[in-house]
Amino acid sequence: MSRYAVNGFSRARAWLELSRPANIVTAFADILAGVSIAGGGLYLLGGSPVGLAEGTGWLLLATFGLYGGGVVLNDVFDAELDQMERPERPIPSGRVTVVAAAIYGAGLLLLGLMAALQVSMVSGGVALAVIAAILIYDIRAKKGDFTGPLVMGLCRSGNLLLGMSVVPSALIQTAWIGLMPLLYIFAVTLVSRGEVHGGSEKFGNIALLLLLLVYTQFFLISYLVPDFHLAWSLVVLAIHLYIVVPPFLKVATDPTPERCGLAVKTGIISLITLNAALAAGFSGPVMAILILFLLPLAKVIARSMNIT
Repeated sequence: MSRYAVNGFSRARAWLELSRPANIVTAFADILAGVSIAGGGLYLLGGSPVGLAEGTGWLLLATFGLYGGGVVLNDVFDAELDQMERPERPIPSGRVTVVAAAIYGAGLLLLGLMAALQVSMVSGGVALAVIAAILIYDIRAKKGDFTGPLVMGLCRSGNLLLGMSVVPSALIQTAWIGLMPLLYIFAVTLVSRGEVHGGSEKFGNIALLLLLLVYTQFFLISYLVPDFHLAWSLVVLAIHLYIVVPPFLKVATDPTPERCGLAVKTGIISLITLNAALAAGFSGPVMAILILFLLPLAKVIARSMNIT
């Protein structure tokens, strides 16, 4: 193989690394869970403005743009820090320039907004809110120990709400369920503070408390939402607990960089199982199984490309 081909492959891989494809797979799970939540009441709420299948397709494209653009711009704003802490990343390694990455990230955000607007103005409004949260996080909030995790949680909560917006009238009734990914990603992002230099037992314990609140919310949903399939939901949630809780317990007792990194990677990938548990509760096992199929795909991609 020629040197040109090798360099070309390296550049192409760098663009992929920038957009964190494994993470985007988990964002697809957010959309499918949100559609499941809204779709359970389609006949009562009037349905999707463009049809459920078409609307879901547009929203999957929207989250591709929003999530991809967000992580690309995160690397743009972290370029100087990554020179010291993560020099292997695409920008500090010189495989992608800061300017090119900034254009790429902005283009992806625009793609996300335009795709959401194909569904409805409500979906477009949610996408705009997500873009605002992304920029607030990338430019300023991520530097704070608690503001960073909070705004990151808002980004992920907005992604679930984007899925729900496939039926705009459903969003009003179900928006409070967006608290679940907010708390969950708050916990994961809090632990991520220790990926490079090690974390603190305090943050580890707070993260465990937040996870407990997330899991308690399933019982609250079953109480407030008629016809919520709690049994199906708990079956899938058990898978999530089995995967996620052990690494977070280890962080709470000994927050080394290695343990924090493992907990974060596990937490991000396993958001797929959390979304599947939500889908199981609102739509039954079929949608849950469909979402769970995303889990091995995300894991395979994560083995060759960083997710943090």
